[in-house]
Amino acid sequence: MLVRSAREHEIPGATGMRKQELIFEILRGSGRDPSVITGGDLSGAQEVTEDYMLGLEREVFLGLLGQQKTQDRVAYLLENNKPLRN
Repeated sequence: MLVRSAREHEIPGATGMRKQELIFEILRGSGRDPSVITGGDLSGAQEVTEDYMLGLEREVFLGLLGQQKTQDRVAYLLENNKPLRN
């Protein structure tokens, strides 16, 4: 059974996303979604639960699983016990 913390964390929201656009361009270029870091579509800085953040991460992860390159990497890792670099 997974035990989750009730702690809340303040994250920057959409305003923070605009302020950090350069970093986010780097993240996007590497296939990562910066919206997880900033809390998605929040209008500004807010406190959110870890469950909220895990939900954002889950959405991005499931989106990645729909991509052929990700599926190729997972299959290769399972078959060869080492990561595929494509």
